[in-house]
Amino acid sequence: MSAPDGVEIRAYRSGDEEAIVRGFRATFGVERTVEEWRWSFPPLGGAPTVEVAFDALGELVAHYAAIPVAMQSRGRELLAGQVVDVFTRRKLGLFRRRGLLTRTIESFVARHCGPGRIELLFGFPSLRAAALGRTTGVYPAEGGVGRWTRPTSGAGARLGWRRSLQRGWDRTALDQLWSEAGPRYGLSAIRGAAWFHWRYLARPRREYLQFGVRRRGRTRAWGVVALAPERARWVDLLWDGDDDGDLALLAGEARRLAAESGAREVELWLSGDVSAAAVLAELGWHREVHPDLRLVARSFTPALTDREIVARLYVTLGDSDLV
Repeated sequence: MSAPDGVEIRAYRSGDEEAIVRGFRATFGVERTVEEWRWSFPPLGGAPTVEVAFDALGELVAHYAAIPVAMQSRGRELLAGQVVDVFTRRKLGLFRRRGLLTRTIESFVARHCGPGRIELLFGFPSLRAAALGRTTGVYPAEGGVGRWTRPTSGAGARLGWRRSLQRGWDRTALDQLWSEAGPRYGLSAIRGAAWFHWRYLARPRREYLQFGVRRRGRTRAWGVVALAPERARWVDLLWDGDDDGDLALLAGEARRLAAESGAREVELWLSGDVSAAAVLAELGWHREVHPDLRLVARSFTPALTDREIVARLYVTLGDSDLV
């Protein structure tokens, strides 16, 4: 689709990734390899769900993309899109409803979203980008992101006589845990073994520690930690909700692993699980609304309103592209 300003807005074509990676680096100041880009955007229906805008000189001037995410909502499976890597090289008219970036977004929506395609979009933009979404109407609903922190000092995992810890990705244990824990979540990425493999084992240039808690022969809770100096990140959490002690042990192990690596604090994102939030609060974790980011959503299915997505979506750091 060409516009009067000489910009062509279209779907991704093979070979565009080189220009996309350059544009990402110029916009965000972050190095990303083509291999990482391919991991981020597995093909959906033969091609990545990516919309690009090129000017008359062949330069990439805008980009909008979503990572396909298999979700479940009250027993129904649906396809969602995690919005990432939104940028434009033309800032003039950024907050206009027919500005270049908004046109690129709407071209993406027309091509990829709707019944039988991507049924909801969600993302975690900065405050400024969220304001753009409000002004232009591309994101009809937004809310806060729950960020939990706790110092690692005094960390220690208490096993008890019924519980044990396990390490490393475990297909059977994770699929079984998801089958039992999944119904607890009103709206969530399908966090079975395939999720934990793709998100944490297959990702290039990143390392994560996966661990679980077993009780009476079954895996009851699962966590993923990304270690870093000063602040470690408890990236993912899956819990069957059966016994608070299982989550308490998982939280203690996350803090212990972080302390061993030299981190002084652990950060966890958690929204959409009231029971887990109550346990963490009882354990002394501190909650705040993330000061720099917002959760935004847009629905393309009558089964979910925009506001329901924001209110019900189960969120951890693993649902973002920030770690």
